[in-house]
Amino acid sequence: MSHHLLHILVSPKLEDAMIDWLLAQEQAPVFETSRVQQYGRSLESLTERVTGFRLQVLFMLQIPALTLNTFLPALEEKFGKEVISYRVLAISNSHSPWPAT
Repeated sequence: MSHHLLHILVSPKLEDAMIDWLLAQEQAPVFETSRVQQYGRSLESLTERVTGFRLQVLFMLQIPALTLNTFLPALEEKFGKEVISYRVLAISNSHSPWPAT
C-alpha cells in the first residue's frame, strides 16, 4: 500500500484542536509535531513584524494514499482552508517499527 507524507501547518492556537481531531479519526494516524518559524508570508501581529517570522505548528503524518480523498476534505471542513495550509508528498520508501493502527 502506498503512503503519502502530509504536512499540516496551523497556528499555535489550533494545536490542541488539531491533536484532538487527529486522535478522534477512525484510524488515528501516528504523527509528530514541531514548532516552526515561517518566513515569506505577510506578517500580521507586531511580534511577527519585529521578529520577521510567523510561529506555526507543523504536523507530520504518514497517511495511506487511499484515504487522502476522504481525509483532506474532512480536514478542510473542520478547520477551513483559510486557517490551515497543508502539502502532500509522495513517499517512495519508508520504515516504521510501530504497527499501523
